Amino acid sequence: MASCSRKLPRISDKISSPSASVIANNNDLLIPILLYLPVRSLIVFKCVSKGWSSLISDPLFIRKYTIQARLSSPGLFLLKLSYADNFAYEFIRLDGKKVNGGVPLKFLNFVNDAPGLKIDGSCNGLICCSSFRCAPTSDETYYIYNPSTNRYKSILKFEHQPNSLVSVRSVSVAFNPLISPHYKVVFVWEVGKDQLQIEIFDLQTATWKVSGKPFRGHNDSFRRSGVFWNGSLHWINATKFGKWISLSNSFGYFDMEQELLMEMPVPPTPDIDEGYDRRIGYFGAYKGCLHLIPIYNHYSTCFEILEMDNNYRSLHGVEFSILLVREEDKEEESNLVIHIPGKIICYKFKDMSFITTHNLSPNPIGEESLHYRWFYAHQYIESLAIV
Repeated sequence: MASCSRKLPRISDKISSPSASVIANNNDLLIPILLYLPVRSLIVFKCVSKGWSSLISDPLFIRKYTIQARLSSPGLFLLKLSYADNFAYEFIRLDGKKVNGGVPLKFLNFVNDAPGLKIDGSCNGLICCSSFRCAPTSDETYYIYNPSTNRYKSILKFEHQPNSLVSVRSVSVAFNPLISPHYKVVFVWEVGKDQLQIEIFDLQTATWKVSGKPFRGHNDSFRRSGVFWNGSLHWINATKFGKWISLSNSFGYFDMEQELLMEMPVPPTPDIDEGYDRRIGYFGAYKGCLHLIPIYNHYSTCFEILEMDNNYRSLHGVEFSILLVREEDKEEESNLVIHIPGKIICYKFKDMSFITTHNLSPNPIGEESLHYRWFYAHQYIESLAIV
């Protein structure tokens, strides 16, 4: 990572206006202005001159910009559940601004991939995509993509031993732009019956590394992209049960620095009357906080209880799913982004109020159904990260 003491490149190109020339050649004046501009504007300004391009592409400037933006998520890519042969996404903004050009809204088409693309996971402005298949295989093509800059990089395939039975269980991105401009991609491979192996692809060196020895993992563990938080990737050990996912008693997490896979117990939850099933209502990270929200569902009714702040708030008779937990700074309100049939609503913790933020496009599988779940909601964070 670039040293904070290093000076950013100075723009030496001639500017016709004297006042503009003063600003353009004085980093102390120019940088504070650029830091408040949206990513799309900065991408355009890179075309002004080599000096502007060099400045905006500099790792030190990107780090300053990341700190200024505070890794807030202004939007979500939502996977539409349908009977189509390809994955389609709906993009919603969470910052009140209108959706405009520059962000893919329906299909990911940044590369000509005949089978189409699906999002496997996202992390601090980068998303991991792969070729669409009914089941992940070792010959799938994977991409790291920055939707803000529309830049991507293909991941080189790992050369396994001939006749070895391997397939990809999950793929995750580990990236903290506040610490380093470099990122890694962690693959969990199935290498035998209930046997898993972690391998890391380093984008900086374009090399693979086998991490540790094979370990046991039941059929439903490590099935989804890990949640990157506090320097580690976290997976909730869960099993499928109908359309929900039931909650077990521990996390599996992989420390990226030490390359150690460890277990962490799930926080204790209140005792619930017999007949209620504890499930995962949400599992994800936002701005440095890891969130796990259980939902208690009675087998014989559709009444669901949401646990928040050790008090029970309920949505009576309404099926819902939590898409994002937003823990904001003191100046901003923390809230839940919730999907109910046909709408996206926001629950504000401060006054415990609900407001509708989006009316969703028609649901191909039924208007009264929920077609978005937390594990299919991928955060979009505006980023200058270089891929």
